[in-house]
Amino acid sequence: MNEELREITDYVAYSEPGIGVGYYSKELDAIITYGPSNELGYYVGQPISTTHQGREVMRTGQAMVQTAFLVRGEIMNCMLPIQRGDEVIGYIWSNELVEDINNQINRLEYRFRLTIFFGILFSMVGAALIIDSVLSKVNLIKRGLKEVQKDLDYRLKPISGEMGEIVDAINEMAAALSQRKRLMEQMQRADRLAAIGEVAAGIAHEIRNPLTAIKGFIQLFEEELPEDDPKLVYTLIINREADRMNKIISELLYYARPSEPQQVLVNINDVLENTLFLVNFKTIKPKIKVTKNYNQSLPLISVDEEQIKQVFLNLIINSTQAIDTAGEIKIETDITADEKYVVAVVSDTGKGIAQSNLKKLFDPFFTTREKGTGLGLAVVHKIIELYEGEIEVESQVGQGTTFRLYLPVRREVVQDAQQSETDIGC
Repeated sequence: MNEELREITDYVAYSEPGIGVGYYSKELDAIITYGPSNELGYYVGQPISTTHQGREVMRTGQAMVQTAFLVRGEIMNCMLPIQRGDEVIGYIWSNELVEDINNQINRLEYRFRLTIFFGILFSMVGAALIIDSVLSKVNLIKRGLKEVQKDLDYRLKPISGEMGEIVDAINEMAAALSQRKRLMEQMQRADRLAAIGEVAAGIAHEIRNPLTAIKGFIQLFEEELPEDDPKLVYTLIINREADRMNKIISELLYYARPSEPQQVLVNINDVLENTLFLVNFKTIKPKIKVTKNYNQSLPLISVDEEQIKQVFLNLIINSTQAIDTAGEIKIETDITADEKYVVAVVSDTGKGIAQSNLKKLFDPFFTTREKGTGLGLAVVHKIIELYEGEIEVESQVGQGTTFRLYLPVRREVVQDAQQSETDIGC
């Protein structure tokens, strides 16, 4: 019987190292087979003790698990009765040393604890990274809010997630506040300049009359003086300064009460060319290079050509004065993507304008030049406002300045004019 069963018990025992399996015969009252046979085969033929729980299994026919000091030592023994019909003829068992079981439990506990440890560690690291990410984003938002508090044109950098939605909301709020601030500044500026304009216009009228009288008397005085009289030097200076004052008064009056525009359809490129023709660069600054880049497909705009020519003339002269000896002036035209505005750009490589002065640039009487009147750019701004246009300035000290003008394209005016030309042709 051992030879028949040994191969089977060895196969089971070798498949699970450390366990012992076997068969006990009730009739023979002996161990028939015990695998692995090369280690435990010498127990074959021996009976179990009278107190062995295997006898209880054979008596009751119930499976049992026993932990005790048996033939192999202290083991956990699982026993299952074998029945033939209604008779229990023996039992089979599978057992393992308690020491091996304890070692397995210890290994499992070690792995379990190690898993828990690394799980907690990874959780803590993950939580720390999440907290750090949240805190860094919160700090970024806090710094951004401080910058927005100082400058409403500042925008926070976009970030991902729910914090990104907060950033977007802050940027939208800043944009709305910035727009509101600009509108309020424009309203305050308009009120202030209107008051200044009214006062200046009244003063200008009062000054012009005695100035005309002074100039007239000086001219009479000149006629009475001989050609070699040294006093003629002084009369020349008085005449020159009177003319300069008269020019300032004319600009001031034009700023305060500009003439009613005589609007016609013009090509902005042609207006720029006519303006450049008036500026003699060879005489003023021979080392200035003028670069032109016109969009030849621009629509016509309805403006007073002389007023717009005055705008470009003031900007080009300003650019010329900003360049000390040599440099470049760029003249460009284009149209916005939505085709609502024709854009004219005048840029130079001059000395530039300090950022602190940009907001005051179009205020009357503000100038950074010793002999400037501070009315040229104020007149430019006034004329652009008349046509519901916009003007933008970008400047860096030591690098140059760019003026960008936006003049609205009124499609209905152009279409009406073209229709009138068609009707006349018919």
